[in-house]
Amino acid sequence: MLKRIGISLVLLLIFIWLIWSYSGRKTPVDPPKIFLSLVQDINPSDTLKNNLVGIQPYMEEADFVLQERYRNKLELYLAEAKKSNLFRTNTLVVFPENIGTWLILVNEKHSLADKNRIEDAKATLIWSNIFDFSLAYLRSDEEDRSMAAIFRMKAKNMAEAYFDSFSTLAQQFQTYIVAGSIILPKPIVVDGEIYIDITEPLTNVSFIFGPDGKIIGKPIIKKHSGDFDDLLLNLAQSENHEVFDLPVGKTSILLNEDAWFEDSYQLIENSTPAIIINPSFSPGINSMAEPWEGFGVLSLPLDVDSMDLGNITLLEAIEKYSLPQKIKNSNAQIGMTLFLKGEFWDLGASGQPLIIHKGDSLEIQNADLGGVWSLSF
Repeated sequence: MLKRIGISLVLLLIFIWLIWSYSGRKTPVDPPKIFLSLVQDINPSDTLKNNLVGIQPYMEEADFVLQERYRNKLELYLAEAKKSNLFRTNTLVVFPENIGTWLILVNEKHSLADKNRIEDAKATLIWSNIFDFSLAYLRSDEEDRSMAAIFRMKAKNMAEAYFDSFSTLAQQFQTYIVAGSIILPKPIVVDGEIYIDITEPLTNVSFIFGPDGKIIGKPIIKKHSGDFDDLLLNLAQSENHEVFDLPVGKTSILLNEDAWFEDSYQLIENSTPAIIINPSFSPGINSMAEPWEGFGVLSLPLDVDSMDLGNITLLEAIEKYSLPQKIKNSNAQIGMTLFLKGEFWDLGASGQPLIIHKGDSLEIQNADLGGVWSLSF
């Protein structure tokens, strides 16, 4: 009798958990808000046929809970760029690092977007997927094991939402897109599509989409970690780095901290890229103006003066040690560093683009929220 009661209670608890777990996943959501505060054509030209269009979307947590809303949010920015006649004969659109990372929320309880703290959202995400999380936890050995398990648990849904969204947008606007980045277990590209293996280590990875909606070349894997992903990533070890032969010119993608290190430029030196793109992410509401303390890696770039730590701002450090400075020692003439902006619980994300043209850093207008910038060359 007691055994039957015990089994009944367990089944009842599982039934209640199932109802709670799946409630709030399919409820309607409001259309996304664009939060666009600036569109700037930096050097308008009727004769130059090549241009970069940097898109700094201002994202909310709710933008990631449904694939449709995620795609629609990014579409709003592309539509504004088209409306402003920023698509040229040869255009490369650039999105920032981690534009796909918060797709851990896709198909989850929409209430996750209303949490005040990232730890609260994380706890609800775990408990509403406790069985899948437990299996992923057993497969994870990263330093931040629980967060790694979440990314591994959500990897398939994330990859599908990310690929389908950017593939559709590239076809819709008939343009090439550097699709920021996303954290996935070491993906591969087969016939222009993403395939993952959840048993593989996690990587921060970017892709270039062509106008046919297919991915061009191999995944671009981040080689140096930073504050946000230091405890999660398996860092790539490579003797070369793919340079993409695009209509705008030979292009290299260096994810965030990779642009700080000389070895990144040595890997692309023989391929002589004309353009270096640096999708970036900086956690914090006003991180660009705060003292720079490094970025969570085991060792800083060799050229960093330790006296600068805590004595210059992050923006000053980027200008001194990252792409704006190091591009001068490469063959590239065009460079763009672009940051994600938005609300991510109590984490936040901030930053402003840095654009280099023929070795010179250009003075551009900053966007309080979302922004779009075009550079012709």
